[in-house]
Amino acid sequence: MASPAPSTRVPEVSFLEFRERAGLDRLRVPLEGTIETTYRCNLNCVHCYVNQPAGSREERERELSLERLKQLNVESRENTPAEFRAFVVAEIEKWSGVVREANIKLG
Repeated sequence: MASPAPSTRVPEVSFLEFRERAGLDRLRVPLEGTIETTYRCNLNCVHCYVNQPAGSREERERELSLERLKQLNVESRENTPAEFRAFVVAEIEKWSGVVREANIKLG
């Protein structure tokens, strides 16, 4: 299968280029973020923009290849929906105590 035209892919920029474009040095703001590696997911969470069907070939063609993700040091592992759910539940349990103890409030 041929790769999609470059214009349909999500553009890559280096962190230094992102820093410069965003003016982070001038603004002196903390930087944190999440990198989504796909737009495909079957969970259909109301708040989430990662909501294309997991089997969508069109969306898969827009994604970075596994080889490119490895070059970017993105770690991945395969799991079943039940294993993923267990991971999320464990993370919520782990971090909710930290949030409560630190009295962290949203908004």
